[in-house]
Amino acid sequence: MKSKSLVIVESPSKAKTISKYLGKDFVVKSSVGHVRRLPKGSKAINLDDWSISYEIDPKKEKVVKDLKTSAKGVENIFLATDLDREGEAIAWHLKEILGKKFNYSRVRFNEITKGAIQKAFEKPGDLDEGLIDAQKTRRILDRIVGYDLSSLLWQKIGSYGKLSAGRVQSVAVRLVVEREKEIKAFSPQEYWEIEVNLRHDERDIVFKLNTKKSNLEIKSKSEAEELANELQDSEIEITDNEKTKRKIPVKPPFITSTLQQTSSSMLGFSLSKTMKLAQDLYTGGYISYMRTDSPNISLLAQNNCKQYLLDTYGEAYSTPKNFASKGSNSQEAHEAIRPTDVTFKAAELSLSQDHRKLYNLIWSRFVASQMPQPEIIVNSIKAKKAEKVFESSVSSISFDGFYKVMPPGKNSGYVDYDLENLSVGLMKKISNVEKSQHFTKPPSRYSEASLVKELEKRGIGRPSTYQEIITNIQDRGYVNKENKRLYATKIANLISDRLLKSFKNIMDYGFTAEMEKNLDSVAEGKESWKKLLEDFYADFNEAKELAAEGMERNKPILTEVKCEVCNKDRKMHLRTNQNGQFLGCEGYLEEGDKQCKNTNSVLPDELFTDNDDKEAESIFGKTKCHLCGSSMDGYIIDEKRKLHICSSSPICSGTKLEEGNFIKPKNGEEELIDCHKCDAKMELKLGRFGKYFACQSCTATRQLMKDGKLKPVFMDPIEMSDLKCQKCDDIYLLRDSLKGLFLAASQFPKNRETRAPLVGEVKSVLSKLPEKHQIFSNAPDKDPDGDDLVIRFNRKDGSQTLSSESQGKKKKLFFIFDGSNWKEMQRD
Repeated sequence: MKSKSLVIVESPSKAKTISKYLGKDFVVKSSVGHVRRLPKGSKAINLDDWSISYEIDPKKEKVVKDLKTSAKGVENIFLATDLDREGEAIAWHLKEILGKKFNYSRVRFNEITKGAIQKAFEKPGDLDEGLIDAQKTRRILDRIVGYDLSSLLWQKIGSYGKLSAGRVQSVAVRLVVEREKEIKAFSPQEYWEIEVNLRHDERDIVFKLNTKKSNLEIKSKSEAEELANELQDSEIEITDNEKTKRKIPVKPPFITSTLQQTSSSMLGFSLSKTMKLAQDLYTGGYISYMRTDSPNISLLAQNNCKQYLLDTYGEAYSTPKNFASKGSNSQEAHEAIRPTDVTFKAAELSLSQDHRKLYNLIWSRFVASQMPQPEIIVNSIKAKKAEKVFESSVSSISFDGFYKVMPPGKNSGYVDYDLENLSVGLMKKISNVEKSQHFTKPPSRYSEASLVKELEKRGIGRPSTYQEIITNIQDRGYVNKENKRLYATKIANLISDRLLKSFKNIMDYGFTAEMEKNLDSVAEGKESWKKLLEDFYADFNEAKELAAEGMERNKPILTEVKCEVCNKDRKMHLRTNQNGQFLGCEGYLEEGDKQCKNTNSVLPDELFTDNDDKEAESIFGKTKCHLCGSSMDGYIIDEKRKLHICSSSPICSGTKLEEGNFIKPKNGEEELIDCHKCDAKMELKLGRFGKYFACQSCTATRQLMKDGKLKPVFMDPIEMSDLKCQKCDDIYLLRDSLKGLFLAASQFPKNRETRAPLVGEVKSVLSKLPEKHQIFSNAPDKDPDGDDLVIRFNRKDGSQTLSSESQGKKKKLFFIFDGSNWKEMQRD
């Protein structure tokens, strides 16, 4: 009797899909990622011969035991892990763990479809020793740099065990820190723009004053008003009117970095969310492998798309083409990210709405790449009044090309008319003048997506590491994300400065990119991995020994703030740790009765901005540091004191104390408001987390949110004693929040289970709900199929909807409240 063959993949979902295609002669199992790891401590790597002592990951002991059991009685083992270095390394580790008595084959496929899987198993290959060596080298480098630099930071900076550094991580932090410095050192200049309206063919045509061509500078409101008054109701002459044609370039299908960037800008997804959704689509067999830096498309995929376009839109809309990588460091021998079946549409996908959105983005970009360029007609008009030059233009689409499947954005400004009859020499009266204030803008802050783009441009990191890099620098507390924009923290300023002074190579962009190229050479068998490590470690070890002696410590900054506890005329030090900055009495280092342990938190006095214009306006009004000239950020100490701290702190020691009244709410409300629980008044106070209102009589409080508005009053939790939690031994409470009603385990934080409530569950306690939730009194409990309707929150408009769902998956039907009744709707 012929024995079965064992197939090992990385993820359980992939195992489930592949087993359907291989038949009963194959047993498909999953390693659930890496199964071995480097043990903690210095003994993991032998620095003399670069040998590594691995250990089974304790979390994977059951997985390994199951794999060994499954391997009993088989002769052939097929290693079908992912295509990149990590996948090759996992395959090698599996071979090492299971032993040499089996016949091993390496199976590689770019998509999980029946045809691709069967073709891969017809011609299996061997493990790629070059890729394995490259991954091993990367792992050793990351361990050496990470362990040695982190321990050095603990000694010199403090926060033992909480600070970390990394070969690529620290370079990414440096990028954000240097952008922060550029922004804070920028001096915005005020300027004004003028737009005039002309009435023509029953349309308002907007012309903008070109100040450069008019040799004008409008620097103040008074200058803008004077010019606006001069132009109002006057006439200008049309001096030029021309039409030009241009084509919109076709973009290649997605690679990892461009998918992350476009998903962020168009769908608002974070890097981690994008890659999680893409992983699901890949393992489900819907898209090709999602970690790639090659825009190449297979001939079969091109032909399939060509046939789809011919059948759907006709010959005019099909222009098959392939794309080559622009970067010389492209090392992943994969295809671009594309749908596995171009005829399969997002609406047919039996996954979540977010999965459908991402699939549609990938599908549209791929199909658009095989279509012709849209053709645009641009109508440009110029007008003059004396020496003042005004310009306007409108664009219309003459041939839609790939816009058929990937329409232009809402702000593209295309129109269905032209201004050809606005002829040269025509005099037109200005019907309205608009003036607007602006500031020259600092460099844009990085978003997750634009930081990936910068890393890619500099050759730092690879498709399989971008998400990990961006996630790590946020998890470590070096970078904060607010309004999708990245801000360097004070501890990031400090660590980046110290590492840059002591480890110029490690922190150098060019050196890091060159190391990536060297690792590529190792993967290709062109360079010895041991020699690469020896050369690197010789220089690194020398720099480490010098830094152990010479790296500057984390010194506190003396401020003008007086300590209000010890009464010894002492000042407060500004100190920096991994949580931010705080004030501590300078007597902290004294002993006995002389010691003072008084500390004060400092709270930022402004909100994070959400675009470059607001950032420029914010910087324009800020105090400048008397030491370095950068802008200073205000931090509230208490109701009467604010400390301005240099944005380059703690590298720059500039601080300035300001006294006044600093807790008046931004929404302009009175400092006393009615308590929502009793008849007393609530007064404004300052706590460790910011401003809040506290009742003068009872214990009620109300928080002030980031936008300065009062947090809404929510109902007290309602015990649902008959509703047992699904994942723990507890009951649910029905709670209210900014995102609507939800069920949560009663023993929080011990049990953290939450879920959306069903309509029927909410109706059972309807009499206890406040008036705003009485809308559920006439809500349907079930959909036409008999499935329970789930109460969901709509982020776009803040309303609550009733979602028709089955086994956790949303169906097409849902209900919205129109003010009096629940209206049935269909999802796109």
